[in-house]
Amino acid sequence: MAQLTLAVNSGDTIAAFLQRLQASFWGCLVGLVLWYISSGSGTGNRYGLGAVTAVAFIPLMAIRVLWGPGSPLVSILFTVSASLVIGYSWINTSLIQATDVTYGWSTAWRR
Repeated sequence: MAQLTLAVNSGDTIAAFLQRLQASFWGCLVGLVLWYISSGSGTGNRYGLGAVTAVAFIPLMAIRVLWGPGSPLVSILFTVSASLVIGYSWINTSLIQATDVTYGWSTAWRR
């Protein structure tokens, strides 16, 4: 993340780093909301997750493809963060768990 923010001027570097932190924060928050809408406080529901992602990934893909507000890397980081929270939460509840990370909040704050 620090390598992607390097610029010629230090002000540009700081601004780009803060934009990427903000995009990562909001992406994790959106991923958390989507995860808890789909599964409640449980460990996941494949039908709920399918319904939520079918609806929510359309605007997320539009933000990613159409570059949304800001620089392209900010929109990419926002959508990837949301997708990683949902994906890793599903993997950690459905497959053999290899780490102590579980789902939802535990996955998001580590992202």
